[in-house]
Amino acid sequence: MKDLKDFIVSSTGIAFYLVAIILLSLYFTYKLWPYEPGSNQTVALKDSVFIAAGPDSILSVNGEFSPPISYLLQDTVRLNINVTRQDSLVLSALEEYAPEKYPIGELNLLLLILLLGALGSSLHGIASISKFVGNNTYKESWALWYLLRPFVGAILSFLFYLLIRAGLFKNFETNSDFYTIIALSGLIGLFSKQALDKLSDLFDLIFKSDKEKDLSDKMKAAPIPNITDITFVLTGKDNAEIAFTITGSDFTDNSVVRINNKDYKPKYENANQIFLKLIKEDIKDIKTLLIAVFNPPPGGGISNTKEIQAEQILKT
Repeated sequence: MKDLKDFIVSSTGIAFYLVAIILLSLYFTYKLWPYEPGSNQTVALKDSVFIAAGPDSILSVNGEFSPPISYLLQDTVRLNINVTRQDSLVLSALEEYAPEKYPIGELNLLLLILLLGALGSSLHGIASISKFVGNNTYKESWALWYLLRPFVGAILSFLFYLLIRAGLFKNFETNSDFYTIIALSGLIGLFSKQALDKLSDLFDLIFKSDKEKDLSDKMKAAPIPNITDITFVLTGKDNAEIAFTITGSDFTDNSVVRINNKDYKPKYENANQIFLKLIKEDIKDIKTLLIAVFNPPPGGGISNTKEIQAEQILKT
């Protein structure tokens, strides 16, 4: 199992994967490509013909036709249809069609868009990994990026298709529209990385927000604090409180003061100074106060430790 995983994330495994995606995409693109009249293709596909059987009814004839009727009608506007049963004429009708408006079915078109997007993105992946292998800079940590490229390209092409249909090709009618959409799907897959980068720039401009910056600041790795000096004074009624001033560096507003493995929340002044108040009862059973400052994750850590004798404080 480990050998298989090592092969998958290796440059050879990634190359085999992307080549396989390219070959499968080409195969299924060929299978889904619209039939061209006059070629030697003899596939039998299911098709339907709807015939006006009367003033208030429509007869639907379903079956397998080779070649499909809808493809044969690309240059035909009128068609005589005779429906017979047991050599007896049941219905005769003259129907008009405009099949040039539907060069391919919607489902097949969507599948072709996904395939061309995956194909283009896989080509980009092959070119990219070839460059990194050639200069000995390929890292296995990027394997997942390459494994997901075909899916990213396919989905991005689909989203662009929806955008195009909403704006440029609301009425998808001609073969030229079909070839334009198919070509754009492949190009979007091929340049999916650049497309995502440009979309990111566009949406950053339109929907600019400081929330991301605030989140980034909060997620920034905290430094490890350092204590240079600790002073204290007795305050309050009957000098029952002890006010510590801790001086050092790299304190944060999330810093805690750790005294003999017990944490206390100080008052944050700045990165070089924090204050802490205790009462004498807190240290009456302690001989030596081991004082450190701890910055919680992300990053952070524990500072150096300073020692203060409890007796010295209590006798002040």
